Amino acid sequence: MDAPAYLESIRGRVLDLGAGRAAIVALACAQRLANTTHTYDRMVTAALAAGWNRTTSVSELRSHADDLERRPDADDNVIAAAAYAVRALNGSLEHAWWSVSRLIDSAFGLAEYDANSTAFRPLGEDALQPGVRLELDWLDATLQVGATETEPAKLADRLRAS
Repeated sequence: MDAPAYLESIRGRVLDLGAGRAAIVALACAQRLANTTHTYDRMVTAALAAGWNRTTSVSELRSHADDLERRPDADDNVIAAAAYAVRALNGSLEHAWWSVSRLIDSAFGLAEYDANSTAFRPLGEDALQPGVRLELDWLDATLQVGATETEPAKLADRLRAS
């Protein structure tokens, strides 16, 4: 795996979705991160719930993102992914990509190393590890659904259930 080419490929796939579908994919990625890391933080849960609720106002989404970004742990992958996803729902393709990229960061964080390891392996090798592969395969499938399901409401229903 050529890491820069892989990341550019994923970024391109996210941006090609357009703002609406990319935001839903970003929200699904943030939800996946919260679920797989067992993060049941009240603010993250509230922000994601507001994101999935189609009647949430732009100002309420902005408020959730602002609250998450003010936290001292705002750089944590789950918290950042949730904040970026909620911002993406206001039409920002870049925020959608940043949310997706936090899922990728977290996936590679699952790579297991021997306790005596003194160096990192190439990302291509890490990508073959079962935990990493599971998350990258999930992301690939999610992006495929995003590319084929053109109706945002149906896309949201499908990805929320995934």
